[in-house]
Amino acid sequence: MRLSRLGLAIAVLFTLLPCGCASDILGPTPAVEGKLTDAEREYVKQLEAAYASVRFVQSSVEEVVSEHINDVTTDEKSRARVLEVFQGAHTLLMQNAAKLREPTPYTMDTLAPINESVASVLESAYLECTALVEKEVVGASAAWGGSALGELLGLQGIVGEIEPSVSARARILASVRRESVALLQAVNEGSLALRAKQEEIESGRDHAAQKGVACFIATAAYGSSDAAEIDVLRRFRDEVLLKSAAGRDYVNFYYAASPPLARCIAEREWLRTLVREVMVAPLVAAADSTRSFWLEP
Repeated sequence: MRLSRLGLAIAVLFTLLPCGCASDILGPTPAVEGKLTDAEREYVKQLEAAYASVRFVQSSVEEVVSEHINDVTTDEKSRARVLEVFQGAHTLLMQNAAKLREPTPYTMDTLAPINESVASVLESAYLECTALVEKEVVGASAAWGGSALGELLGLQGIVGEIEPSVSARARILASVRRESVALLQAVNEGSLALRAKQEEIESGRDHAAQKGVACFIATAAYGSSDAAEIDVLRRFRDEVLLKSAAGRDYVNFYYAASPPLARCIAEREWLRTLVREVMVAPLVAAADSTRSFWLEP
């Protein structure tokens, strides 16, 4: 019975190229030791650049509004400048929202809902401010006309005796500040989530390497040695391969041969997906479906 189980194991392993666990002697490869893959690093840079851009936009809007707020309801040039910065900010934020919605690397797919939430805030930013400036300008013009008419008719105390620009400026400033708070809160949440995910990936790979349990091929494909699929392969190795001389020879061969291949896989997102879906997943399914044959009762 043991021989038939080993035969089944070797046939499956050589057909699908399994995952073995590296010993402390060999040491980890750069792809699985505390380092992000090229695809992961590029994605982190992309999100960090997007968040930095949002902060710059928010700061720029605050600066322009502060400079022109006193004249925004009465001076056409100031009003045009404020509206221009709102519209430009909205365009840049829409571009950053599109970047946040781009597909994540497989190992970072839990960031997708957070990215979507941040993108939703970005794409609606400063629309209310634009509409408010346009509305307040119309209201201020009407109020100024009423005030001028009252002065002309000698009815200052009855017609248009108000100072509309003060309240209009206050409403515009309040709207801008609400947008700033919402943008910074969204960006901070996104940045924290990104940093936490990066640390999770790196610490997981460091831990796996330090414990000598880095499964080269499967870890490269799944991005973590803690994946449930790797546990199936690890148990298959312990229960079958390491209990025979032939199995141990195969595991030793795998330890020696797999690191360069794993490095190549880990650095290419498309290859990670291919190996994960076409090679490792069928291997896990085969091992799991034959568990009754090789697992000791």
